[in-house]
Amino acid sequence: MVTVGVSVLVHELGHAFAARRLGSEPRISLYSLGGLTSYRPIRAHSRSEAIGVSFAGPAAGFGLGLAVLALDRW
Repeated sequence: MVTVGVSVLVHELGHAFAARRLGSEPRISLYSLGGLTSYRPIRAHSRSEAIGVSFAGPAAGFGLGLAVLALDRW
């Protein structure tokens, strides 16, 4: 359960950090087995910026997975 919780949090933090980088103030809501990151952009995001925020969550998860794999092999 802890592993799932940490994974969900890291995923949502990926979205939040990407949104914050664009000047937004994100909010993260965590649920039992999931989460939601919402934000209100201060300006309209371009399509590539919106896609970047969308892909930031999975990218954070892959980063966490690679870090755990590296620690396991170390």
